Amino acid sequence: MLWDQSVQTLAGVGHQWGSVLARMGIHTVWELIHYFPLYHEDRAQLPSIKTIAVDVPLDATVSVWGCVSGIDHRNAVSRVQLTDPSGTLSALWFRQPHVRRLFRSGQRMYVSGKVHWDDRQGARVIHVSDYELVTTHTPTGLTPIYALVKGMNQRKIRQVITTGLSETMDTEYLPNGHVHAYMGWADALRAMHFPNHLKMYQTARHRLAFDEWLWFQVATQYQKRQKQAAQTSEPLSAAGTLIRTYCAQLPYTLTAAQQRVILTIQSDIQRQYPMNRLVQGDVGCGKTDVAIAALLMAVESGKKGVLMAPTDVLATQHYIKLSQLLTPLGVSVVCLKGALSARDRQETLAQLAQSGPLIVVGTQALVQSSVLMHQVGLVVVDEQHRFGVLQRLALHDKGQFPHALYMTATPIPRSLVLTMYRDLEHSIIDEKPPNRQDCETVYVHTRNAHNVFEYCARYAQAGRQVYVVYPVIEESESHDLKAATAEYQRLCDTVFSAIPVGLLHGRLSVSEKQTIMTAFKSGELAILISTTVIEVGVDVPNASIMVIYHAERFGLSSLHQLRGRVGRGSDAATCFLVANPKTPAAKQRIKAMVDTSDGFEIAQRDLTIRGGGDVLGTRQSGMSALFRIADIQNEDPIRDDAGRVADAILAEDPDLASDRYAGLKQRLEYQFDALLYNQLN
Repeated sequence: MLWDQSVQTLAGVGHQWGSVLARMGIHTVWELIHYFPLYHEDRAQLPSIKTIAVDVPLDATVSVWGCVSGIDHRNAVSRVQLTDPSGTLSALWFRQPHVRRLFRSGQRMYVSGKVHWDDRQGARVIHVSDYELVTTHTPTGLTPIYALVKGMNQRKIRQVITTGLSETMDTEYLPNGHVHAYMGWADALRAMHFPNHLKMYQTARHRLAFDEWLWFQVATQYQKRQKQAAQTSEPLSAAGTLIRTYCAQLPYTLTAAQQRVILTIQSDIQRQYPMNRLVQGDVGCGKTDVAIAALLMAVESGKKGVLMAPTDVLATQHYIKLSQLLTPLGVSVVCLKGALSARDRQETLAQLAQSGPLIVVGTQALVQSSVLMHQVGLVVVDEQHRFGVLQRLALHDKGQFPHALYMTATPIPRSLVLTMYRDLEHSIIDEKPPNRQDCETVYVHTRNAHNVFEYCARYAQAGRQVYVVYPVIEESESHDLKAATAEYQRLCDTVFSAIPVGLLHGRLSVSEKQTIMTAFKSGELAILISTTVIEVGVDVPNASIMVIYHAERFGLSSLHQLRGRVGRGSDAATCFLVANPKTPAAKQRIKAMVDTSDGFEIAQRDLTIRGGGDVLGTRQSGMSALFRIADIQNEDPIRDDAGRVADAILAEDPDLASDRYAGLKQRLEYQFDALLYNQLN
């Protein structure tokens, strides 16, 4: 069967029905047979007419069996009397005069629609949205119910899918040894649409979930191996002399987790192909020290180490910190960002174009075509989830396949790591430095916000520092949110009148942002009112209070990141969530923040609340198209089983060249977009 064959070529479809199917996103036979039902209705368990006539609430959608006992048409309304042993009920069609010619007394039929009150009859009636006359082909058990568009009905889509499935001749495309525990592939497809019972449906679903995991994991592993074979990278020095000197000057000892990850990186960079490693850890676990160690490996090898940050503020902070720490070691550090004078930019570009060891800190400015860097040994992408795939690739093109280290401060549930990042090796820093303070999180209703601000004023007057974060910069008629600029003015005029306060937001120039952050870090400002520009990486050890206003409007990842800005010094920290959560999801987010400060637990709850597709970000990851059946949150055994099979297949036939895996290769070629994965040729 040709899966890319147009559905219009199927019997009973043609151009007219094909146009309707196209509006449903169905153009090919493959898309047709994978257009799965919203749910299955058990027509053997439908309510009686008496139940609908007496007990069912108005506006409820119901389905019922009945025999036609009367037909009437007047005023554009066709009324059919349905009878069963329990009573009689009227089914109404509006402006469909043809239906009266379809029915005869004594016919048994199925109708579905909404229950309404009819003043004429003084009784409940059904406004029909779908119906079927009983024939030998009418389903009387589990019946698939599909999402439809105008012009399509359930009978027709079931008929077309049945035709499409009859064209699927393959019974199985994998050797039995790999799938002996699962239903056959073609049987599973049919059972997803037309199961005999719920257990059959679940068995079919498990098989197709296995297939999705298998296809994804074979494709990503194949791509990973192809890259390793095609891309060469110059091994870097693992001597570690600079790293040992750097660590010796620190006022603390690296944790065992940090040391373990550094050793892993040292092993990676000695290979002939590029390292591609994701390092994740909770806020405050010491990822920056690991990144510096990796950059020093490049410098010690006579190469450039590049650190890419998501914002100018964070890039400047990294540049200042690295300069202070590494200049005494004889290591040169430069910074390339958007806000540089023409002269400074030209000088920096000249340094980048030269050979020799250097650490380069920058933002998206590093991926501009005018930036030329020679002998890039290693790239560290800070907060990797902030950058698009194309930007990552453009950055790689600046050097000849440098080693790449991706850092994320937002912990990722294991199920997502094994999905979204399967093409990367991954390490976890699962230990915090002993001097890190836990942060108590307190929920405060917005009506009691004044108590929080009075507490902050007393705290600031005692010599400590406070963040106050708002979701928007300015007030607007489109929302009723408190805004940073207006609240800054109000609080400075009232409760914070005797306290030095700064205002930071995204519309300020880079130099203005830097001036304000410098003043806050030095202690010149006691309170910083801000938007989420301080979410990532900002490090002020003396700040121990975080107030997040309208906390219900923030995602869990942002809330956890903001909370991570405090508790970096020796004082106990508190995060106030000032909120008025009204939706169940908002209440769950607030509860999660109050319940735990563990970033990995936060990430797991975020996955539970939002679902895998949203957490992954479907536009960037493409996961929603790849996983129609598989549940990336709750299917670890199926995913792991598919992973073992994928590894076994590629170990046996790395290029999928044998007839034994021709069916698998065919599906991969059809299923995976070339923008995400290399086509298997």
